[in-house]
Amino acid sequence: MGDVKTYNIENIGTAQFFYQSLDYQDLTQRISEKRELVEVYQETNKTDKALKAGAELAELEQQLDAFKDNVFRLYETFSKIEINTERLTQAKAYFDQGQFREADAILNAVEMTQDLDRLIARDRQLDHEKAEIAQGKTQIADEFLIKARLQTLTYDQPDWFEQACHYFATALTAARTVTALFEYAVFLQKHNSFDQAKLLYEEALAIYRTLAAENPRTYLPDVATTLNNLAVLQADQNHLDRALASYDEALAIRRTLAAENPRTYLPDVATTLNNLANLQKVQNHLDRALASYDEALELYRTLAAENPRTYLPDVAMTLNNLGALQKAQNHLDRALASYDEALAIRRTLAAENPRTYLPDVAGTLNNLGLLQAAQNQLDRALASYGEALEIRRTLAAENPRTYLPDVAMTLNNLAILQKDQNHFETALVSYDEALELYRALAAGNPRTYLPYVAATLNNLGNLQQAQNQLDRALASCDEALEIRRALAAENPRTYLPAVATTLLNLSIFYLQAVPDREKSIAMAIEVLEIFQDFQAVPMVERYAATAIQVLEANGVDVSG
Repeated sequence: MGDVKTYNIENIGTAQFFYQSLDYQDLTQRISEKRELVEVYQETNKTDKALKAGAELAELEQQLDAFKDNVFRLYETFSKIEINTERLTQAKAYFDQGQFREADAILNAVEMTQDLDRLIARDRQLDHEKAEIAQGKTQIADEFLIKARLQTLTYDQPDWFEQACHYFATALTAARTVTALFEYAVFLQKHNSFDQAKLLYEEALAIYRTLAAENPRTYLPDVATTLNNLAVLQADQNHLDRALASYDEALAIRRTLAAENPRTYLPDVATTLNNLANLQKVQNHLDRALASYDEALELYRTLAAENPRTYLPDVAMTLNNLGALQKAQNHLDRALASYDEALAIRRTLAAENPRTYLPDVAGTLNNLGLLQAAQNQLDRALASYGEALEIRRTLAAENPRTYLPDVAMTLNNLAILQKDQNHFETALVSYDEALELYRALAAGNPRTYLPYVAATLNNLGNLQQAQNQLDRALASCDEALEIRRALAAENPRTYLPAVATTLLNLSIFYLQAVPDREKSIAMAIEVLEIFQDFQAVPMVERYAATAIQVLEANGVDVSG
């Protein structure tokens, strides 16, 4: 046992309440009488009676000590609490006068119990009201969530994005439900507001992890989905190692779920493998990416054997991605076989349901055109791009909001091919149309489409330089750089690599086309400075290697 703290009541200035107490006076009187009795027995040699009376005296003295200690503890308790009720005020007044029994009588247990029962009933009522309020706030949050989603359908309103964000935020003000957190994160991610989306995903993930700890069967799928989306975002921000960790965890969860319920969760395993392969390709881990795509493709083929209507589109998607990887590995014949199979599946699907699958046909044709250009089969590439463009123009005529971005993308790719064919004028027409489309799209949704404006300007500048239209080329690259710097100011992890792209182009421009050693060196050095924060990103690593070559060509010693 620990030490017992003792108190000297004589040191308390208010110790007078002892002497005023009838109980104290009674005890001291009885002690005095018992002490006299002991003395009488001792003087008359009545030993047995003296011993008995002495024991009774000791017991009375112990009672007095206990009385003093309890009174002091009561005093101490009074000093620690607020005297803020009528009963406490009266009890304290009686205590200070040593009227302890009167103080006790004031604190009537029956009355206090009745008051407590009323408060408990009121508390329960308030709990019920709070529950009703919480439910009402959640319902209003859901209403604002739907209203936010409805704003995404009103692209004709100039402030639709800001209004949607406002309603999403209001939903979270009403109730920070995990559904609202997740939905707002998805919306922001789609519109390149990555930093805010990341915070919302992380908050949603923490909630799902807590829920899954108690009910894994219900909430582990949500943990995996959130991790998957977070990984996509992390990859977009060039946090490649973090993205890999998120995908790995999502994949482990989904494999575990699929082991118990393959019919439900094997599609999710395949989805994560496909996304993981996309990341591994960006990291230049091509063999790992190939293994991930192959496993995803095997799963989708197995699923499609039982349910072709649902999973054949996924087979085609994975083949399309696999073809892009095989092209990057310079396995061009294998890439062609993958694209051909994907295209055949998508054409079959589009024959039954053109509204759903014609966009996918155009997507594969676009990729096939890239491959054919790499194989130097320029006429075939031109034909593939031409068919893709025709499909996308038709789709955009009915639904411009959805398909005009695809038209612009195909025009951009077609212009690159036309430039490679030295058809500079037709390439210029294609770039000009693509740029016009992207500018119009960016006017309504700058967060999403300004990056494409900059990319097209960058490509257009390369063409204008090839045409020896150096002033125009410089103007295009300068505008691209200005846009990309502005984007990087808000989201550096995503857009600084694009800044490095344009800086490198301009550095080479000032080295070769319009010699300006000072500008060329300054821009090459800035590329290397950007590389310091992106050393794990292969694309930026290649830019850095080229920047070093530019510096060497400018006579700069980079050996140190």
